[in-house]
Amino acid sequence: MQQEKTWTFRVDLSAYVEETLKRYLHTFPSEESRFSLLKTQLQNAENLGTRKNFNGHMTASAYLLSEGKCLMIHHIALDKRLAPWGHWEEGDGELFHTAQRELIEETGLQNVALHNWHKEHHGIPLDIDTHAIPYSEKKQETAHFHHDFRFVFVLTGEQKLTLQREEVADFGRKAYDTLPEDASSLLIKKKLLQIKELLKYYESKARFRDAEASNRGELPEDMLHGVLSEDGAWNAFTCEYWLAKGLHRRNWLDKFLEWM
Repeated sequence: MQQEKTWTFRVDLSAYVEETLKRYLHTFPSEESRFSLLKTQLQNAENLGTRKNFNGHMTASAYLLSEGKCLMIHHIALDKRLAPWGHWEEGDGELFHTAQRELIEETGLQNVALHNWHKEHHGIPLDIDTHAIPYSEKKQETAHFHHDFRFVFVLTGEQKLTLQREEVADFGRKAYDTLPEDASSLLIKKKLLQIKELLKYYESKARFRDAEASNRGELPEDMLHGVLSEDGAWNAFTCEYWLAKGLHRRNWLDKFLEWM
């Protein structure tokens, strides 16, 4: 059963998508070729918010991370195990709200927050993927494309999982490197693994040695090393490491893992 929205935001969806795509490509310039269809639709001023646009329309996914694993649910309509996802709706505003709404609706988990990676990167998704959706006889929908903005979330407290049984058959936790091997999942899997490695680096002695070298001016001037900042480390710790350790101290994590 779909839950009533607790927020309403207004946004020019096309303008938001276009600006977000520009910021995204500034971070991931090598992915330019992935977005020819989306760019064409933006140039043609198509309505990307309606599900009736079978050239392609906007969706969002929520990758919930905990202890190096990702929550995946079995979507009944597509008969696939995927991250929680859904279509942009009027009133969602920016697409991370769509991802958050779908995560809450499909799992019942209320205490979730965007991973700090997004704040460090001006709110862009970790991944944008255009993928084909097959013809649906049940919905009488022709084959079309989804432009999926993918966001990463973390838990912020104790809670109970309650699946949306109309749309979700079951769930499971998957290690990042065991996520599906289809073309749509390859890049997001690679990026999740990079976040995991970054968090390991923040916990390591090497990071502190590198930070001290940076403070002494011993690193080359043309070497980017903002990742060594105390703010960067704090953000990484607070979104994963501190959360996991804090939940464990309160025995919340053990309770959480019972249903995962």
